[in-house]
Amino acid sequence: MNYKQIYKNIINNAKTRDNSSLKIKEIHHFLPFHWLGIGNKNDWNFATVILSPREHFICHLLLNKILPNCPQAIMALQRMINSGNSNYKCNSKIYEKHKHKFIEAIISLRKNKIKDKKRREINSLLLKQKWKTKEYRDKMINLRTDPIKDNKRRDICSKKMKSLNENGLKEKTIKRNKNMDHMSQEQLIKMRHNQKQSVLNTVTVIFLDGIIKKVSKEFYKNNKNKTCYHVSSKSAANILGKPYTGGRPKQKN
Repeated sequence: MNYKQIYKNIINNAKTRDNSSLKIKEIHHFLPFHWLGIGNKNDWNFATVILSPREHFICHLLLNKILPNCPQAIMALQRMINSGNSNYKCNSKIYEKHKHKFIEAIISLRKNKIKDKKRREINSLLLKQKWKTKEYRDKMINLRTDPIKDNKRRDICSKKMKSLNENGLKEKTIKRNKNMDHMSQEQLIKMRHNQKQSVLNTVTVIFLDGIIKKVSKEFYKNNKNKTCYHVSSKSAANILGKPYTGGRPKQKN
């Protein structure tokens, strides 16, 4: 099967037709040369076309056939599959086959220190941009302040960590910690002390605009019940519009 020709036919058809009849429109980079290290995505903004969700998904399937060893092509399709968007649907065979390719692509990228550093920087920037939006902050706050959802999240994280430890993460962590073997006992104690103090000297508060963050105890003492409140307080629950559950649990003696 000539995957390139099928891909070209979809793109050429999308270029010449009237897209006003499409209920949902999605922009697709039909020349993704930035995947191959030729410039960046913005350099290729002229090479875009409007597709329907079905066409967009098929195009990314075809790109995986055309560029089978391109990690970016594999991860772009994986994001579409796991986006939760009901417009993108795939059967179990496609999902399983692509999942194996996705894992291999991730491993290959992690081995390349330059590409892995770039990936981390991009992900960090995207996450910072997300946190700037009130919608995303409200979503994350809702997860942490809803006892049922928070317990569910904790259970999932706990099971995931147990699974990772059983598959060798614990040994890797021990091995990584051996990198501190060059430090003297005094240096280690001082490092642990500084880490502990950084936690003890901060308080998690909520401001009047709903933003939750850690502040110094001195700041909290000066602004308590004026511009900020402790996250476990009744006032914090009122700001979030959540029922008050009784504050912090009492510590056992």
